[in-house]
Amino acid sequence: MIVSRRTGRQPRHFGDAFPKNVTTPPSRRKVSCNYHTVHVTHGFASAQGQRKTMEDAQVSKLNLELKDNACVQSTKDRRVQFHAVFDGHGDNLASEWLARHLIPIVEQYLGTESEVEIAITKAFEHADSLLLDQQFNSGSTCVAMLIEELTNTAWVINVGDSRCVLNSGFATTDHKPTCPREAARIDLAGGWVQNNRVSGLLAVSRAFGDRHFKPVVTAVPDITKIKLKESDRFAILACDGLWDVLSNELACSLASDGFRIGAQIEDICWGLVTAAIKERKSSDNVSVTLLKFS
Repeated sequence: MIVSRRTGRQPRHFGDAFPKNVTTPPSRRKVSCNYHTVHVTHGFASAQGQRKTMEDAQVSKLNLELKDNACVQSTKDRRVQFHAVFDGHGDNLASEWLARHLIPIVEQYLGTESEVEIAITKAFEHADSLLLDQQFNSGSTCVAMLIEELTNTAWVINVGDSRCVLNSGFATTDHKPTCPREAARIDLAGGWVQNNRVSGLLAVSRAFGDRHFKPVVTAVPDITKIKLKESDRFAILACDGLWDVLSNELACSLASDGFRIGAQIEDICWGLVTAAIKERKSSDNVSVTLLKFS
């Protein structure tokens, strides 16, 4: 005899009458398309690859330190998180500086501004100004996600050609000099594009640092606000060392396969890094942060 493990009832066979006290079939259970409150777990992996030096950096803070009147809110159980991947160029000084200093600046502006987008933009501009004071000759791209678990809200932030991709289809747009919008902005700022590079030299049109290319190369981010739904199962934040050799769809497919077989999130990250370097022969550093929503 087969008995339902959930209800303890025997199955009803086709043609059986409904119980006498039931006049219509029971209604289907309603399933919400939104998380009640989202929970986020994360993993990270990074490898130098064929490059002579490692210029990537990463930072994650699982519970931001915020003022009571901040424009994002947390509780004891529902946190405000910030995750970022930095892809340096020239050397690792700019990316490492950002990994140490960007989050405290973001926390500061989240506590003084009334809108998240304004706070993030001001924080990134302030961080860029402080970075330029260091007189580094290098620069760095950035892709980040700010998550307010209490409201199931994420803000995806990108500067340069590091990218965020969600399994549900969303992806950030790379800031390349070949992009028509970026080419127009560069022209208005007094710069030019040659051989698909800013001033014939720099392959990205937005970045932190790069003091010799200011103000043409800006650190003003693109920010996308996303209300996380149950269809949003994970997000991949990675530098272009991954995206140059793996499509958005293939990277998400590999991550989905890992989750389906019950792999640990760190192992899935290493699987993506290995696929880029070993299988697809990426010539760049490869860094991946994976965020799982549940």
